Amino acid sequence: MYPDFYFGLTPGDIVYDEETFPNAFTVGFLHRGTGRQWQFEISFRRNDTQLLCYFIEVMKEQRCRMIGFNNIGFDYSVLHFIYQNRHAGISVGDIYNKAMAIIEAHGPARFSHMVWESDWLVPQIDLYKIHHFDNVSKATSLKVLEFNMRMESVEDLPFDVGTVLTSEQVDTLIDYM
Repeated sequence: MYPDFYFGLTPGDIVYDEETFPNAFTVGFLHRGTGRQWQFEISFRRNDTQLLCYFIEVMKEQRCRMIGFNNIGFDYSVLHFIYQNRHAGISVGDIYNKAMAIIEAHGPARFSHMVWESDWLVPQIDLYKIHHFDNVSKATSLKVLEFNMRMESVEDLPFDVGTVLTSEQVDTLIDYM
């Protein structure tokens, strides 16, 4: 569908993050080796579902690894859901509902949303788990870590979870990401 040179993706580690709202899903990727960035959007404005899924396939072919913070517990599960349903006419509402189901699942129910390592399309590295921030006694948010590392910019999500975004707010969300 898309030629491989479209992305210019080379092997290496890809840092990623996504934001999910009722009418907008955004995901951004940063290649650690080259600094190259890619952004995809599924919203009322545009639908990058097929392009995003092709990008995932190219990452797999290039033997990339995806790096995130709580990506095994959340981000990758949402991304995998999109990939699995790419031919089923998945909507941004479906993506949001999946994200909320993951967030609201507690106890053993949260495992029903896990994508096990044997099913990953692209290897995942989760900084939340590597540094044991998922341990109850060490649980730490990304914002607290950013503050403690004295990062130049520490920002909160610019909109409340569940907000139906305007086109301008989607642009702000992409800048935030």
